[in-house]
Amino acid sequence: MTTYRTRPGTFLAWGIDGVRLGHSDSPLDLREVTPAIVEVLSRFSQPARAEQVVAELGAQDTNQAVGATIDHLVAAGLLCESEDQRAADASLRVAAMEVPRALGTFPDIRHLDPEFIELYESVQHTTQTSVAMSYALRLATKYVTEAGIPGDVVECGVWRGGSAAIAAATLFAAKDLGRTIWLYDTFTWTWDEPSDLDQLELPSGATKLKDLLASVTDSVQDVGADEESVLGTVAGTGYPREQIRCVAGLVQETIPEHAPGSIAILRLDTDLYDSTRHELEHLYPLLSVGGVLIVDDYGKYSGATRAVDEYFAKLNEPILLHRIDTQGRICVKTTAETRPTI
Repeated sequence: MTTYRTRPGTFLAWGIDGVRLGHSDSPLDLREVTPAIVEVLSRFSQPARAEQVVAELGAQDTNQAVGATIDHLVAAGLLCESEDQRAADASLRVAAMEVPRALGTFPDIRHLDPEFIELYESVQHTTQTSVAMSYALRLATKYVTEAGIPGDVVECGVWRGGSAAIAAATLFAAKDLGRTIWLYDTFTWTWDEPSDLDQLELPSGATKLKDLLASVTDSVQDVGADEESVLGTVAGTGYPREQIRCVAGLVQETIPEHAPGSIAILRLDTDLYDSTRHELEHLYPLLSVGGVLIVDDYGKYSGATRAVDEYFAKLNEPILLHRIDTQGRICVKTTAETRPTI
């Protein structure tokens, strides 16, 4: 018989419904296992011959069952021949990192920045933004402070103010209190009518964005998106209330009349094509060189994604839009030129 070893990246997960077996390559594909299977698998933590394991674990009437278990583990890719190149390749990957990545958890952030995790958990009920997206905003805020990038912080699409609170708390901790935080929203849990360009960036058959928005019936009081509540959330971080400015209304009606002179962080989260395009046309030119643009809805909503792609396609300014999460892009502005191409 062949010499096998447990394929690196194989893991066991214990839950209230028993033990599951999986691999870091496909950590959501979990198999139910019995203690007997676990025992068989453990014998191959070091290279071992299959017949040796059968002899050690199987009585005369169970040899066939042990052999079948080994065959099943081999077929599932959880046992491999000891010289199999897959074992060498897999050893370069660490299950402790691959599994959290696939499950959408972030032990690295928790380890590197426990203060952020505490901050995120304190405002989690006021934001729909993921840990990864929120951490990108946190790092962007630290960066503009440490690099001395001039300008204010702008967020279009605020909801309950949780993302703005993360930026405000980070500024407050850095004693960078001179920037105005501009918050653009209707503050009435309403939005402009989605166009035909505004769909979910999902396979055909997914719910249309217009239908999704129409299904939202929460009142302002239920959602906590009114102006006073948002101000309280952001100012609750300690950031000076007089440095927080709410601009109520559709961005197409309030920008550029109400806009800062320069911007260090521009975060766009208004979902739709028309509003996102309007924000870029009027606010991106105000973003300082070295400033950070974050587009929350890129990759989630087709309208916002298209607005970004179209806007930058017309500029003589190549940019690196870096993926943050299953949605969201971030870039650093590298040049003051924002001239449309001819």
